[in-house]
Order: sequence, then C-alpha cells, then structure tokens
Amino acid sequence: MKHCRPALAHVLIGGLVILLLSFGSMPTQKVAAGPKDQTLNPFEDRSDPVLLIASYYNAILLHDYARAYGYWDAAPQGQTLTQFSQGFANTADVVVAVALLIQEDGAAGTIFAAVPTLLVATQNDGTQQAFVGCFVTRVSNVPTGDDPDPSHNPWFLADGLTTFESTAVNTVNVNLLRTACEQQGVNDIPLDSRDNPIMLLRSYYNAVQLKDYNRAYNYWDTSPNGLTYNQFVQGYANTTDVLVVVHLPFEYDGAAGTIYASLQTILIGTERNTAPQRFYGCYVTRNSDVGTGPTPPPPYWRLYANSIQPAPTNATDIALLTTPCEF
Repeated sequence: MKHCRPALAHVLIGGLVILLLSFGSMPTQKVAAGPKDQTLNPFEDRSDPVLLIASYYNAILLHDYARAYGYWDAAPQGQTLTQFSQGFANTADVVVAVALLIQEDGAAGTIFAAVPTLLVATQNDGTQQAFVGCFVTRVSNVPTGDDPDPSHNPWFLADGLTTFESTAVNTVNVNLLRTACEQQGVNDIPLDSRDNPIMLLRSYYNAVQLKDYNRAYNYWDTSPNGLTYNQFVQGYANTTDVLVVVHLPFEYDGAAGTIYASLQTILIGTERNTAPQRFYGCYVTRNSDVGTGPTPPPPYWRLYANSIQPAPTNATDIALLTTPCEF
C-alpha cells in the first residue's frame, strides 16, 4: 500500500480549499458539477469500499461533517472535528469518480482495499481544482462486539495510507486512475458478488476480462440488448482491456417491489490492434424485494438496462460522468 505524503495529505483531508491555495498557480477551467435537479438524500452504506466513499462524500455534500469524520479509522491527520469541518466550509460541490481497479490485500486480521479516485472540487467562489489519488480503506475480518459474523463489520477510511495529488482541471482524464494506487493491473482472480450494484458491475467486468462470458451474460436480468449468448460472446471476442469508472454518489430508487440503482459510467475499451475507445452512459441495476410464494426474494442485484454509447470526441470525461442517465 502507498503511504501518504504528510503535508499533502494533511491539507486534503482537512479540506480541499486549503489545497487550492497551495496549488493556486495550477491552470483551471470550469467543469460540470453534479446534477442539481434532485434533492440529495442521506446515503450510508459501509459494507463495501466504494459504497463507503460514496457515503463519505454524500455526508460532505450534505454538510454532515460529523458523519464524514466518523468514517475515518482515526482522527484524520490528528484533526479535531471542528478543524475537519472548517476545511470543507467553502466547498460547494465535489464530483467524485472511482475506477473499479480495486486491489484488496489482507494482513493481521484486517483487509485493505485501494480505490483509485478522481475528485473535482468547486468552491463557493466558483474556483475549481482536480485531484487524483488513492483512498485506502480497511475492514476487520475477525468478529467484533456481539456479532459473530465479520462480514457485517463496517469499512473505514485508513488514515495515514490515503494519498492524493493535485492536477489541472483542464487535463483531467480518467486514464490517470490506472496508476492512482500503488498496485496496478487487472485482477485475474474471479470475483462473483452481486451484493450491491458496485460489486455487480465489478464482477461483470471481471468476468469479461477473464473471458468467463457465461458468468457475465447471466448477470443480466434478460438478454442484454436482445443479444443471444453467441452474439454477446462475439461482441467481446477482441476485447483485451476495459477501464470502468463510476460517478459517485448514486441513489437507490424503488417501485412496485423492486429497487433500482443507476450508475453513471465511462468505459475505456481496448481491442486487439485498435486504439482505445471511450464509451459513456448508465448501467441500471435492479433487485426485487418481494418473493414468489414461499420463495424469499433473491439476495442479489442484476443488470437491468444500459445506455452505453460511444463518447463524443470533444466531450471531457467529467462532462460525460455527470451527464444524467437517459433511456
């Protein structure tokens, strides 16, 4: 795991505004902020590293600094809650995106997960700054308290391991996330989890990367875009790599016994003998919360629909990530 650069980590964790002053000479340009047409609802889910980060920035955007502060495994850089809160006092908005190149490692009863993360912060005066780095999260894999099941333990942000660097807004590129954490490369270990929308999407592209097309195909609720299994396999026949980047936070929506979650996504797909191509759009995932007869509801998420399409060449990655889902 990477170790933080103390001075840089201090100003970042204490609030993006201080880091803006430290890097005031960096060129800036305006980028789209997150969608403002909906009321942001409180979101808290610490069952997964990415959902922890989503919860953290949900708390920050709602000015619930006590909740955000509590997600750290120790007082971040030794700051009090008051100091931590003051650091975000001038933060008007934060666009957050994570790459699903997540590496996990275990040691001494603890599991660590490194999550490549892109941040674009907008201050109250309209100035903006971008940051690319690595959130390191951790969870205990031994029972705690009265709960004998360690899978119920919450994830924490790991103070002293998280590291970010400033970058110019006009050079923001999701490909920077490929090297944001110390460990790079594709995880060649099968991952098959449908516990939440993020784990479902991670598992789907893990299956694609490992050419386990049967597993990938069966993550769909119905045949994707009407494709037969053979057509689906042919579509990925020449794919050598897919970088998946998801915009956070996201919200759940329920209707008629079903819960939906839409994930705004950028894909950088690479095929043999061709240049990488950008795609963008949304994956809609669903989970039924009703059963049939005596059968309980399935405890997993499925891919329901997508609006993935080629990205315009003149569109920035941040603009694509913050484009509302349309179907």
